[in-house]
This record gives sequence, structure tokens and C-alpha cells, in this order.
Amino acid sequence: RGAFASLFPVRRPDGGGVSRIPVPAANDVVAAVVVTVAAGVLLGALFRLACLQVRGRRIEIADLFGIGDVIVELAIGSALIGAALAIASFFFVVPAFVLAGVWMFAIPLIVDSRLRAFDALGRSWQALKGEWLSAAVFHLVVSLIAVLVACCCCVGIFLTMPLYCLSIPVLSREAFLVKVP
Repeated sequence: RGAFASLFPVRRPDGGGVSRIPVPAANDVVAAVVVTVAAGVLLGALFRLACLQVRGRRIEIADLFGIGDVIVELAIGSALIGAALAIASFFFVVPAFVLAGVWMFAIPLIVDSRLRAFDALGRSWQALKGEWLSAAVFHLVVSLIAVLVACCCCVGIFLTMPLYCLSIPVLSREAFLVKVP
């Protein structure tokens, strides 16, 4: 028996040994990926509006549906983020928060800079890996504010979702100074 198994005894469903770490069920990861892709596409549209607003451009309702040029990369990036966060959360919750924080620029980079999903994840990682704790705490706080107010007040999502959708592109702009026509 290894040291890990001694500290954290986990019994297999068949009653056998204690040295095997449980692996998340595939349907849990698939469900997380599907939800994250749907949320990622919606957030991508909102982030595109926020990025246009941050650059001082006038936004219109039609801009909300203007993510067709990046929808495939947005779905791929969201799926990768969803799978990684689901798997990380099965081991410990903290790695999932760190990954969410360090990758928080990925979706804005996909929709604003039109980067491919892997490139956006890599650039977000490179920009925030040295500030991983601050990024994780910032993302956690902004997400909690958005979710808690939305759950408590129902209409609060109209107040807190813009906060979430504007705060991340503002930070992303500061980090990358994206210049897109």
C-alpha cells in the first residue's frame, strides 16, 4: 500500500483494495462539457458586446448574434475548459478554481482577437500563470457575486451579469492591449 492510499482509503465498488483513486464518471464530465459549451457560447456573445463597449464602439442588438465567425472555436474552447474544470473538481476543488481563474481570458480572446481555442487558452495561461492566486480569487469573487445576486433576487442577473461580462474584458484589454479593427 502506498502513502496516498494510507492517508485516503478509497474502497472500490467491488469491495477490492484501497489503492485506487476514483475516476469521475464519464456522464458527469460529458454533462459538464455540454453545459459549459452552452454557457460559453452565450458568454462569448456577451463578451463580444463588452469588448466592443470597452473599445468605445456603439453596440446594437445585432452584435449579440455576431459570433458566427468564432462559434466553432468558442465551442471547442468552452468544451476544453468544461472538461478540464470537471476533471479538476473531482480531485480537489482548488485546482478547478485556479484553472478557471487562469483561463478566464480565453473566451474574450477567442471572440475579440479571433484566436483559435488552443491559442487563446495558451495566451490566457501565459498572461496569468504568475498571478494565478489573484486571478483565481478575482474570478471566484466576480462569479459568486453574479450567481448569488441572481439566485437571491432573480432580476439581479441583469445587474451582475454585465459586471461579470465587463470586468473580464477590461482586465484582458489591460493584459493584452488588443487592437482589432
